[in-house]
Amino acid sequence: MESFIPLKNTPIKEIIFSISFIENVNIDCLNRFIQLPQVKEKFTSVSQSYHTNIQNLDKIPEASISSDGYILKTDQNNNQIIQARKGSFSFHKVKEYESFDTLLGEFKDFWLCLKSCTGDLSVSNISVRYLNFIEKEVNEKIDELVTVYSKHPFSIDVNAFIHLRFNYPQNAAVLVNLVSAKGNESSKDGIILDINLNRELSSEKNDETIFNLIYDFRNIKNEIFFMSITEKTKEKFNS
Repeated sequence: MESFIPLKNTPIKEIIFSISFIENVNIDCLNRFIQLPQVKEKFTSVSQSYHTNIQNLDKIPEASISSDGYILKTDQNNNQIIQARKGSFSFHKVKEYESFDTLLGEFKDFWLCLKSCTGDLSVSNISVRYLNFIEKEVNEKIDELVTVYSKHPFSIDVNAFIHLRFNYPQNAAVLVNLVSAKGNESSKDGIILDINLNRELSSEKNDETIFNLIYDFRNIKNEIFFMSITEKTKEKFNS
């Protein structure tokens, strides 16, 4: 696998590590998790998350809303979020970059905190997602900044959305979802580059195996990212 020179600055706006599991965790377990000292001390804002159930689809649909877990947030200086739900657990870093290794270590710590309340969990899916925003100047074309874009014969600037879904060639067990689309941030126009890596597992309970597989995503997301941007974009973030 090709090695890449790290950028001095990065376009990363959000990083998400996620684990899904087979068990339907009892809400009482999640209540214990949010009360753990190491969780409660860091994540000072807690709110419930909700799930909508639709029934009687063949007649008159009936909807019911129930709590499926919690959303935990740190203060604005830390910009971290945990979503602890009955069937999934995710860890988010928003608004700024932090190293993969550091975030993965924290994610594992809080995952073990969750398991101290739930017992062993059978993991069915792991994923890592990187959301990037590349600012675009008025006179710049999309193909000057990214290699994944919509090519068309029209003279106008089309608001195109490209979604590529494929198995990573060097490891077919990893599914890549790559999205390139026009977007904006704080009134700035640009391109959203969304890289989402997934791997299905068969009821895996060994944490060492689980986190080694998540760590394998590190080089894959780097390769996908650098293949998706141009030399001009690299220069932008290295200046």
